[in-house]
Amino acid sequence: MKTKIIINAVLFFIFLLLGNSVHGYEIYECSLKTIDICDINLSVITQLDNYSNGEKIEFYNNLSIKIDNFMVEYWIEDKNGSIIKDKRNTTNLNKKSYTTNLDGSNYITIKNKLVNISCANNPIGEKRVYVKDNRDINPNIELINLSNNLTIYSEGNIHFDLKYYSGNIENSLIIINLSKINSQTFNVNKKYYENVKTINMPYNCDIDSGTYSININGFNLSLENNIQITNNCQNQELNETTDTKVYYNTSENNINSEESQITGYAIVNPKGPPIPPYLIYILFGLIILGMVFLWRNKFALKNKNGISCKSNN
Repeated sequence: MKTKIIINAVLFFIFLLLGNSVHGYEIYECSLKTIDICDINLSVITQLDNYSNGEKIEFYNNLSIKIDNFMVEYWIEDKNGSIIKDKRNTTNLNKKSYTTNLDGSNYITIKNKLVNISCANNPIGEKRVYVKDNRDINPNIELINLSNNLTIYSEGNIHFDLKYYSGNIENSLIIINLSKINSQTFNVNKKYYENVKTINMPYNCDIDSGTYSININGFNLSLENNIQITNNCQNQELNETTDTKVYYNTSENNINSEESQITGYAIVNPKGPPIPPYLIYILFGLIILGMVFLWRNKFALKNKNGISCKSNN
């Protein structure tokens, strides 16, 4: 009798630990009650039904009957049924979370199901929540750090920053045009994208002084800003030259006139390059030497003639 009781007790504990298959169903003993695992329902519990885009959603996978040795698969889908949070498995019912990042306001659905069970019908638990996108859908472009007056002394760049926000426009070409000088383009292919881009617009000394306009087109918007450009390249070049005074004469006869006295300044013949001052000094020195030479020869000749006449008497 004792032996039979012991055998039944052992079989009972084995039944509790391993379970048994009855008509293809998984049987568990829970709180002294036999449970069909295929009758367990799953659900998803969230604190709220509405969330803001970018907000963290905390949720729980829930079983209608608590059992041991289970595995739950869970994932999140968008309104079209596309998976936006990959499927993952868990063996606990602890809190899970997901931070939304949608392009606009919409519904999402959190789903779960039991895995590794042999039920003819494996129900899926789900919870749909609404996510509101509070971001501004209207795009914007803005010029910053741009001076309305520019004086140029040499070739360089016009620097300014372009601040832009794409709003709900997914793809847009940005065109920047500095009238008669330069133009640039770039593409923005993200919604709700905000950025500050530094723009360098090259210019050269061939441009004329005047008012120029910067036109920016993108996101179905247009922005125009006028700047005043002063070309000071030529004045800069003159300031870098020497202080030598230059006189232009229309006739070679005026070289020795009062207005053309040697004052240490170069006298320039408009038909050729300027005459260096030292050449003028050399020229006058040669003239003086020639005059001295002629005077000495003439004086020597007079002395010679006087001596010969005296000897004849």
